[in-house]
Amino acid sequence: MDDDRRWESGLRVNIPEFDGDTLNPEGFIDWLVAVEEVFEFKEVPENKKVSLIATRLRGRASAWWQQLKLTPERVGKPRVTTWRKKKKCMRVNFIPHNYQRFMYQRLQKQWTKSVEDYITEVYQLIARNDIQETDGQLVSRYIGGLRVQIMNSVNMFDPVTLSDAYQRALAFEKQNRRAKQGGSNTGPVYKGAGRSSLKCFNCGERGHRQSECKKAWKRHLFADADGNMYTWKLDDVADEGYEEPPVFDDDAEYEEEVVNGDVG
Repeated sequence: MDDDRRWESGLRVNIPEFDGDTLNPEGFIDWLVAVEEVFEFKEVPENKKVSLIATRLRGRASAWWQQLKLTPERVGKPRVTTWRKKKKCMRVNFIPHNYQRFMYQRLQKQWTKSVEDYITEVYQLIARNDIQETDGQLVSRYIGGLRVQIMNSVNMFDPVTLSDAYQRALAFEKQNRRAKQGGSNTGPVYKGAGRSSLKCFNCGERGHRQSECKKAWKRHLFADADGNMYTWKLDDVADEGYEEPPVFDDDAEYEEEVVNGDVG
């Protein structure tokens, strides 16, 4: 026994059973994929595939196969002897007629799925439906199904492969997630001084402005250098926009200079 056959002999790779559940078309397609993988690995001869698969059918699937074997004999048609023909008959019977259209619709919408989950579903849909499209068409379908914000960002880079489009979308999704978690980068909001720091110029008390003071206004009498008298009230300060009352010298001293005319 050569080396290749020696390690294969130690492996148990069996074809999974299929019960004909028509409510799970994805399960049936995945089963077909598994069958093809086993055929390739085991190098099953073409004339053995149909009978081998018959041993793995259960329930409704087994009943369907028995009926299919008898029908050709009754109507005088050739029997199903190739795996290709049997697989085609099984797809017609176990996959809903509108399944492919429904899958195309799913392919075009990310909905609430993450970018990673969405690309996984896209690959599964391509494999399950044997979609024969160019890379450009697949990329367009994938990008068109992304959420609008991510789609617009990915389109800026014009990716040419599905993998490139996925990597771009994943990067933008992570960036958006970090931005939401970090919140806005606004600085601290300045809050003005509280009312307790206010001081009334009229009564000298804190907690209100002099314009809000309920006590009687105080008037002060002043005289200028020429001897003119006038009064000043505290609210005049507010009207002029001063922060503090004006300060006047209490003991202003003036030096008088005597000037004599020329004596001729």
